Amino acid sequence: MDLPLPTSRTSPLGSEDEYLNAMRVPLLHDTLPATHRAIGLMLVLFGRPLSRIVQLRTDQLRDGPDGLQVNFGRTG
Repeated sequence: MDLPLPTSRTSPLGSEDEYLNAMRVPLLHDTLPATHRAIGLMLVLFGRPLSRIVQLRTDQLRDGPDGLQVNFGRTG
């Protein structure tokens, strides 16, 4: 079976309500592990592909007094 190649989009994938609902699950679903919630938020908020999120290294995540910081760029 051939799958279509991904294409670039210049418009949102859904309405504002759909976007907000997609954020509610990782934000409010406190039975999910924190790592799963963070991955869900990265998918929704930053539009990062799952294949890139799973490649993040621990040195790209910093939990400080101002909250979690994520560096999606290359760090050395």
